[in-house]
Parts: sequence; C-alpha cells; structure tokens
Amino acid sequence: TTTSTSTTTTTTTTITTTTTITSTTTTTTITTTTTSTTITTTTTVTTTTVTTTTTTPHCHSNCSWKSTANCDPDGHSGFTTKRSPHNCGETTCFFRSGFCDCNGNGVWDNHSNHEVSDKPEPKFSCATNNKYYLGGQPKIWKADQGTVMTKNFKKPPVLCNNLCANYNCTYTFYEKADCAETVLDTDKPDFRTTTLYPHGCEDAECQRDVQATMDPETGETLRNVEDFGFDFDEYVGKAEEGKQFCTKTDQKTGAKTPVECKYRATSNLIVRGWGTFFELDRTYKSVKFNGHGNCAFFLYEKPWFQGEKGHFRGYWNGKPNDERLWNDKATDKAGAHNLCRNFNMTYFHQKTGSLETNDTCWTSAERTRQDQKLVGWKEALVEGKKKQ
Repeated sequence: TTTSTSTTTTTTTTITTTTTITSTTTTTTITTTTTSTTITTTTTVTTTTVTTTTTTPHCHSNCSWKSTANCDPDGHSGFTTKRSPHNCGETTCFFRSGFCDCNGNGVWDNHSNHEVSDKPEPKFSCATNNKYYLGGQPKIWKADQGTVMTKNFKKPPVLCNNLCANYNCTYTFYEKADCAETVLDTDKPDFRTTTLYPHGCEDAECQRDVQATMDPETGETLRNVEDFGFDFDEYVGKAEEGKQFCTKTDQKTGAKTPVECKYRATSNLIVRGWGTFFELDRTYKSVKFNGHGNCAFFLYEKPWFQGEKGHFRGYWNGKPNDERLWNDKATDKAGAHNLCRNFNMTYFHQKTGSLETNDTCWTSAERTRQDQKLVGWKEALVEGKKKQ
C-alpha cells in the first residue's frame, strides 16, 4: 500500500500598483510691448555752384593823366593830343595839378563815360595832390591864406587806374612774410607810404569800397581815404568798443570832440592794375594776389628798376626752381595752396626798391590758389570745395 500525501501550496502574490498623477499647471504670461518709432530723415543737399563771370575788361589803354597849368585842375593842359604820354599806370608826382582822363577823350568830364557811373573824373590842384594825410584844422589850403596841419604818414601816390576803376588784377604788398599786416602806431612819426583800412576790413576790395561823402562845409566829396579832405585825426586810430581815441575838429570854431576811430593805419601797399613805382619807401617781403589769372609783376632790388629783378606770376606750383630764385619756400600761410607768396629776401639782398605791375583783360577772378591752372581750374575748384 502506497500512501501519498499531497500538499498544495498556494502562493498569493498581491501586486499593488501605485499610480501617482502629478498635475503641472503652467501659467504663461505674455507681455506685448509695442514700440512706436518715428524716423525723421533729414536730407542735406550740398550744391557747389561755379559761377562763370564774363568780365568786361577794365583795360582801357587810352586812359591817361593830363597835367594842367598854374596848379589849377581846370587849367590848360600842355598836351595837344588826346592821350598824354603819362598813362594811367604811372604814379603821379605829388603837388602836381591835373586830372585822370579815364575815357581818353582829352578833356575833363563831369561824368565819366568809360563805365556806368555818375562820378566825375578825378582832378587835382597842386594842393589837393598833397603828399601827407591831413589832420585837425584847417583843411582848406589856399596859396595865400591859412595853414595845413599834416600828419607824419604819407599817402599812396595818385594812380589813375585805381581812381578810374581801370583794373582787374590787385596786388597787396606786406612788410612781413606770410602776408601778415603791420599796423602802425599813429602816435609815432613814420613819413612813409601808409594805407588805411576800415576797422574790420581785411582785404583790398573793402578797403576801396568807401562810401562817397560830401563835406557840408566845403562841398567837397570824398571818394576815398586818400582824398585831401580826409581828416586823419578824426578817423584813424585804435578801435575798442565804447572808447574814443580819435578827435573831431570843428572846422569853423576849432572845437575838438572825442570820437570812435573808424580806420587803422598799415604799412601795406595796394596796387590795382598796371602800376609803375619808381621808388619804394618800404621793403616788402610778401604779396597777395586777388585771384585773377595772368596777373604778374616785376620787383626790383633798387629804385628805378635796378639791381636784382624778380618776375612773379599769379600761377605758381609752389616747387623750388633754380631759375626763379626770387620765390621763397612755401609755408603753411604762404604758397601754392593760397594766394599769398613770400619773396626770397636773400635774393633781393634784404631790400625792395621799385616795382612794375601788369594787368589782365581776359580772365575771370575765381582763383583761390596759385596752382590752379587756367585750363581746368574750375574743375579743381569744385573738387577742392567737396573736400572741405
């Protein structure tokens, strides 16, 4: 007998599944920023205008100085021909009577017909063609009465080309290099050529542009500061705002009143157009051209066109040249890059004695540099302005 014991084991497996549900809440905040941009566009248009000036030449070869007899500006002229041998480019001797025959018709005209003008042709007695500026009282100088109080500053001589506006080229000569002006001390005697400028005026153009004024006492019209009736004491001196360094003299009573000075005295020499200066009383070291083409002059070491000679032309490339030793080296203030030229004073033995200038009839005055050629200079001017 087989006894079988059967044991049944029941294994119960309990599987517990834990499910964890994590709920994530995401909150998204959207911030919208609105930027309003206003764009302002400024357009700058730079226009370079080159003006071509058709110049009616102020070159009247028939212009001349007509001397007159007996120190009378209305006296008989000794010249039988219309054009005298003394042309408008030659300086006139002081204390000589005569008139500038601007239009070359041989007689003095109350109104010049060489240009549109209501100004009479300039005329002088021996007294009004005086050598020194006047100051104080009296101004009326007659041969048999009165005295004239002169200042110790010499006027530039009468040059009819200047008075008749018969010129295109202008040359300003300076005692210093680099076209630096020398202002004279009016309290110290000088006795040499003196050019007056209105305070604030720095060039030859505004120096000449003096409004004609009539003296109510004499009836004389002052064309420029070199005229006989111009009062040096009243107009020339230092200028400081609110200060009165000049003295006005009443021509009838002699009473004196302090006034502000309107002009300054300089050692400059301005030559307009053709000019012949037989003797220079100053030594000049530089010159400024006015921009016309074909301008040139001869400068001499000694009076009466003697000694070393230099031929200065308006065009210059600024480079040293063994054949033109009269040109000095360029500096930052004088050279081909502008209109100022320095003289080689070693070449002239530190002295300038006489001068001859010429004029041009065919070229406009647009040069701003000495190295601008007549051909293509306008294009160079445009390019130069673009770079500024």
